[in-house]
Amino acid sequence: MKFELYKDMVLARDLPEERLKRCDIVKLVEHHVAPDGEDGYSAEVFNSLGETLTVITVPESALEALREDEVCCVRSLEKLGHPGCLLPSIPVILARHAGDELPL
Repeated sequence: MKFELYKDMVLARDLPEERLKRCDIVKLVEHHVAPDGEDGYSAEVFNSLGETLTVITVPESALEALREDEVCCVRSLEKLGHPGCLLPSIPVILARHAGDELPL
């Protein structure tokens, strides 16, 4: 197990089926080992108010550690085109923005 449980992590890639994007912050809640031997995790996704939106399962390769040189910001979740969507259209905390610079 590479990552410690109950720590915040950053998604390393988009997860369009979950309406999550690279740089969204998740909290690891359980460790799994896939049949092919790859480590994976259950991760809880929160909105900007700290309310749980969903729990997802991701491979270890889809996660990165937070860094001290990062700043958090907010984005709204896009709505999915089907009525069975569990995630409401509310903000999610983000971290990295590749190529974005903060104004001074």
